[in-house]
Amino acid sequence: MIYITYDHEKEAWTHANDGTMHHHPFLVGGVSVKRKMRYTLSMLLGLLLVLIGLLFPIVEIGGERHSIPMVNMGLIIIILMAISYWLHCKEDVEFDERTRKIGGYGLSYSWYLTLLLACILFWIDYLHLLVLSVQNVLGATILVMTFSAMIFKWHLSRKGDVE
Repeated sequence: MIYITYDHEKEAWTHANDGTMHHHPFLVGGVSVKRKMRYTLSMLLGLLLVLIGLLFPIVEIGGERHSIPMVNMGLIIIILMAISYWLHCKEDVEFDERTRKIGGYGLSYSWYLTLLLACILFWIDYLHLLVLSVQNVLGATILVMTFSAMIFKWHLSRKGDVE
C-alpha cells in the first residue's frame, strides 16, 4: 500500500512504500505543478478577458462591438479549462469542513463589500456626482460581487483557518 502525504518542511508531496520515503517536488496532489500552473494561468487569462470585455462599455471604449467577443472568448477559455481540470484533477478538489467554512466566510465578506458598493453608488447618484445608467451599476455590482468572492476565498484559504 502507498501512503501519500505532504511534507511541509520539504514543501513537497512524499509517498512511503515499504517504509522508504520518496520526495516529489513537482507533484501537488498527484498533478504536476506545471499542469496546475497551466490551468491557473489559462483561467486567469479567461477572467482577464471577461473583465476587460465587461469594462469596455462601462468606460465607453469600443462599445459592444469589442466587448461581446472578448467576454465570449474569456468564458469559453474558463469553461474549457474548468472542464479539463475537472476531468484530469478531480481527485485534488477537497470539500471538507474547513473549505466549506472558508467559502462561507468569503461569500459573506463579498456580500458586505457589495452592499457597501451599492450604498456608495446610491449616494453618488443621489448627489448627482456621476450619471449612472442601470447597465453600469449592474455591471459594477456583478464584477465586484464575483471577483471579491474569489479574492476573499483565495485569501482566506491561503491564510489558513478563519475565526
